[in-house]
Amino acid sequence: MSATSRRLAALVALCGTVCLCNAAMGETDGGAASGATTPAAAVGDEIIVRGRIGQLRLEMRLAEEAVYTRFNDINSDDRFDIHCYWEAGGGSRIHRRFCLSNSWREQNANFAQATVRAMQGEYGINAQQYLGQQLLMQRRLHDEMLRLAAEDDPLAEAVWRLARAQLALAGETGLPTSWTVSQPVSAGADGLPFDAERMFEVKIGRAPWSHRLLNPTFTIGRVTGHIRKLSVDCDQGSERIDYEAGLDWTLPNGWSGCTLQVGAKPDTTFALYEFD
Repeated sequence: MSATSRRLAALVALCGTVCLCNAAMGETDGGAASGATTPAAAVGDEIIVRGRIGQLRLEMRLAEEAVYTRFNDINSDDRFDIHCYWEAGGGSRIHRRFCLSNSWREQNANFAQATVRAMQGEYGINAQQYLGQQLLMQRRLHDEMLRLAAEDDPLAEAVWRLARAQLALAGETGLPTSWTVSQPVSAGADGLPFDAERMFEVKIGRAPWSHRLLNPTFTIGRVTGHIRKLSVDCDQGSERIDYEAGLDWTLPNGWSGCTLQVGAKPDTTFALYEFD
């Protein structure tokens, strides 16, 4: 894969606003997917799953940690740093894994303290303000991840390895892919279809797909499923787009730093083409 292709490698969209990945996926300590037949053995307070699915889960976890390690090294704000934790809950000894940013954990603590103060009749900052700050920082983190994955080869490679590991696990378990993933399409001897400058194949999971546009004109084709909404967020403003098959869209002259977001029904697939 060339340096340019690595910069344009598959970006894994954030799973909601609570965390990046496994809290939304509900990963347990060695837990296998529903219907899996891999044997399990109890060791102390842990359940260790052995077999193909367990190995794929481990590979995905290691790939995920590589993404976070690189992102933490190069991002612009320590509050964006992402760390993963194992926590038991609900009276069970089985641990769940959560990957959260520093800012998310900080605002969680602030929200809890403000809620307790309000219950005790004390005056102070409304707890809901901390939730608003939490969501704002998560949006900024999301944008930072997109920007750096488009600019930094090691991060782009790590994200691509993570996407492949997640798809391998989904294929083994037969469960729907929960993450939104994409991959660049390499030009053949005759270039890309329709003389496109760039082309990506996308599969929608539980989250919309966000993509940094590098060319002014784009279109979506080869859709299987249902695209619900499109929006473009640029330095100069944001626009909601009504999706209609077969149309091209061109950004206004002078617009820059544009990110396209595609919302669609889970398991929808499509191809994105960019043109000069």
